[in-house]
Amino acid sequence: METTDKLHTAQFLQHQLQEVLTLLAKQSLEKSLVDRGPATKHELIEAVLHKQHQTRLQEKFSVLHPADIAFILESLPLAERKTVWDAIKSDLDGQVLLEVSDAVRQTLISDMAEEELASVASNLDADELADLAADLPKRAMLKILRSLNSTERTHLTAILSYQDDQVGAFMDFGMITIRDDMSLAAISAYIRKMGKLPSHTDKLFVVNQDNEVKGILPLQRLL
Repeated sequence: METTDKLHTAQFLQHQLQEVLTLLAKQSLEKSLVDRGPATKHELIEAVLHKQHQTRLQEKFSVLHPADIAFILESLPLAERKTVWDAIKSDLDGQVLLEVSDAVRQTLISDMAEEELASVASNLDADELADLAADLPKRAMLKILRSLNSTERTHLTAILSYQDDQVGAFMDFGMITIRDDMSLAAISAYIRKMGKLPSHTDKLFVVNQDNEVKGILPLQRLL
């Protein structure tokens, strides 16, 4: 039974991929015909066709699971993948990014503006954001952190603090780390010496000599 289910799933995915490839081929053919035609209203016609193609792709993806969309993206060459990615509605972007392979995720994120990434983040919970954090650019991650309320930010930073592969990213994300052998007086002096702290700072991350996070020190403890 399990083998039959896997076969049906594979056939379904291949069918969906073929339909997307057919839509992309039609789009390429129509664009080629427009390019060879008279220049009159060339840009207008191309814009109308582009919108129609985007709508067809969006309709296709609106009924697919993010994992199915991820399979299609992973199966496409880079140029076609970008065309398809541009057609996916923003409320699906985050879930699809969580499903695709690391390599494909990086190619998709590299083409996204900070505002787009912040929009994607608004549709994800803290656990999902933590899964994406390693692949997000520093500036985008800072923007996302600042967009969260205090509870969400605390939850996200707490999750990141227990992910070994995220430890080195704390300073990049504007997080402040302190050594676990420092006294409270020494920490207070260190903070005063730093001057103005990042606006989202409400805690310090305690690390050992190997830069491994051992705990969190709320700033209120220093007041």
